[in-house]
Amino acid sequence: MDRMPQTTAQLKAWLAARPQVQLVEEPGARPTPRLPTRPLPETDEEEALLSELRTLAKQHGWVGEHSVHPDDGIRCMLVRGSEVLVVQVLRRNQKLTMAQQTWLSVLEHTGKVETYIWHGGLRTDHAAMQERLTRRAG
Repeated sequence: MDRMPQTTAQLKAWLAARPQVQLVEEPGARPTPRLPTRPLPETDEEEALLSELRTLAKQHGWVGEHSVHPDDGIRCMLVRGSEVLVVQVLRRNQKLTMAQQTWLSVLEHTGKVETYIWHGGLRTDHAAMQERLTRRAG
């Protein structure tokens, strides 16, 4: 088993060595293999929130990845130093599935991962996302 990286540089190297991970901050990163997904139109609220999330993450030193799950939204994992966020991005009126609720609850229960559910098209969720991604732990 790999030893967990202790510094941001070690984390970036550790993530870059894994082909399934695409760093948020690398605009020319190699394509990440994905499961078959439903297409997201440019005007889709989830896609708009994801785009904003990626921009804020890059600006504030987060690295991470996201995956699109058919009919289940977009799951993002972001890391900055010792901060770890797992975010489920959903459409405006979409609800979490029981499996998603369970997974996020298990992660949150570790005390080492912050979990969030943000809906595209909801100003309150956009504001919450901006607040969290710009805030430093401490």
